[in-house]
Amino acid sequence: MENIANFRELGGIPVKGGVVKSSEFFRAAELDFASPSDAEKINALGVRVVFDFRDESEKTDSSVYGRLDAEYYNVPVRTENAKLIKLRIKPDLKTVLSLNMGDVREIYADLPFCNPSYKKLFGLIKDGATPILFHCTAGKDRTGIAAALLLSLLGAERAEIVRDYMKTREAVPQIREKTLRYVNFLLRGFLAKRLRPLFDVDESYIHSALDAVFKRYGTVEAYFQAEHGYTDGDIAELRNRYTV
Repeated sequence: MENIANFRELGGIPVKGGVVKSSEFFRAAELDFASPSDAEKINALGVRVVFDFRDESEKTDSSVYGRLDAEYYNVPVRTENAKLIKLRIKPDLKTVLSLNMGDVREIYADLPFCNPSYKKLFGLIKDGATPILFHCTAGKDRTGIAAALLLSLLGAERAEIVRDYMKTREAVPQIREKTLRYVNFLLRGFLAKRLRPLFDVDESYIHSALDAVFKRYGTVEAYFQAEHGYTDGDIAELRNRYTV
């Protein structure tokens, strides 16, 4: 991709009984700056659904969705983390200076539950709305948790889930540059350092999300039954459909 960061598919990742079927699940950072070539590539992949986790404040240019041969869904991720809400809606120096990795781990541990965006995403997947591309701004946190939950559902081991999550580290410089593009040049270094917990791709983050799921429900199957209304039959059918 020319102007889309952190774009990759989940196909080929080992799961119980084989690997994830190719060309079904794609993940990415924001699509707002997609070039005509990028849009053509997404269409060539046969993507039927594009799912956007962002809220309106994060969007720059939504015209790309008109160039895609895909149905577009935009369901913002819910968060109850007070510090993150304040940082996104009305950032102030005190909040920025106090941000730490523990805050991010707390956010990750909260997002898998009672989340309308994940409920809609996994409802679409259960209904067979694939190939599907899901994304947020950086393709790291909200998208990373969605990918981790999906891989868990399909039977991936924890090590494989973490390995996929950590691939985002390669895209961090590009993500950081885009995030700070409107910040005064003299302040970029300072803010980049203070916001490092948000830019970081740390194993402890994705472990926090997965640990929270297993702590509350015991198994990934119980999680999908309680949070997304899946049956044992749904889970078995999806694993059969998307595993080769």
